[in-house]
Amino acid sequence: RMIAGNLFTGLQEINRICWDEHFEELSLVEQTLRQDPARIYPKMDFESRDLMRRELELSAREWRLPEKEVAKKSLALA
Repeated sequence: RMIAGNLFTGLQEINRICWDEHFEELSLVEQTLRQDPARIYPKMDFESRDLMRRELELSAREWRLPEKEVAKKSLALA
């Protein structure tokens, strides 16, 4: 059981890592945020960028606006 559990956990981690890389390549919000005029966002580690995107997603949902629009407005106010 332990070996199977470790194998499953390892496969989940591999899947997450691959998804993270592809997500950032394809995300329009990510591409928008990387245009940060202060160049801070692109220098953040993945976990920090992911936290920013999640907060932006929550704000967009609350304000009923597209995430990309919230990202653009955030950069304009930065």
